[in-house]
This record gives sequence, C-alpha cells and structure tokens, in this order.
Amino acid sequence: MSGPCVSLRGITNAVCRCKYTHDFKAYLSTKARDLIFPSASSITSSSPFVTPPTPGSVDPDVPSVDFTTKCPEFEEQGVCRAGLKCRFLGGHAKKLGDGMVEVSRDEEREKRLKSTTQEMNFVSMAMLRAVRSKKVGVCLSWNRSRF
Repeated sequence: MSGPCVSLRGITNAVCRCKYTHDFKAYLSTKARDLIFPSASSITSSSPFVTPPTPGSVDPDVPSVDFTTKCPEFEEQGVCRAGLKCRFLGGHAKKLGDGMVEVSRDEEREKRLKSTTQEMNFVSMAMLRAVRSKKVGVCLSWNRSRF
C-alpha cells in the first residue's frame, strides 16, 4: 500500500510502502472514545470522591475524539508522545475544516520545560560502549535464589 503516511505525529507527505492502513478517517472511526480526565475541582473528601464529568458533545465527523478532555502529558510538557493514538486526543488536537484532526504542540511550554528540567536518566555513549563490551562490571544486587 502506498500513499501519505499517518504516523503517531500526524500525516506526513512522505510516500509509505508499509502493510498498514493509511486511511486516517477509518482509524479515527475505529479508535476507542477518548477517556475523560477529571479536574482537581471534581475531587471531594466524601464518597464517591470523584464527581464524574459529563462527556463533551459528540462530533459526527470524529465521534471518538472528545475535544473537551485534557491530556495530562500535553498539559505538563506541551507535547504528547502518543500523538494520534493518545486516549486523550481531544486535549491536543484541532479539527480542520475537512473533518480531519491535526495534533498540536505548545512550543512555549516545551521550551519552558526544557529550560527548567534536566534529564537524570542519561548515560554517555562512552559508558554505553563500556557496558556493552563488558569492560564495566554490572553489580547484581538481588538474590538469585528467589528467581
């Protein structure tokens, strides 16, 4: 199959020759409806503890996308790694005029997050090579008899 490729990030203009479908509307019609993420104001100290929010109105063009929901990852980072496959897609998608959906990014929030946080789970390439070539011992701290 060839045609424009629907990737996690959206539609690209590159021609793809993979075995998967590239029919964007068909994907959205089979995608499960977005989950509803409760807001902090809906949490209470008495039972049932969370007041279930009412789902947003259903758009006939894209019934699986709830444009009133919020994606927690997008709210925090300004981008969602799941892209089109996100179960909170309505929180970071815009509906285009032709019934298609486009994944959006908040570049200002991304820049702010990159400038204020530092990746702690980082291993240098030299250390990775040393571990792969077994020049660095790896300490096994668990009790092997349990496994």
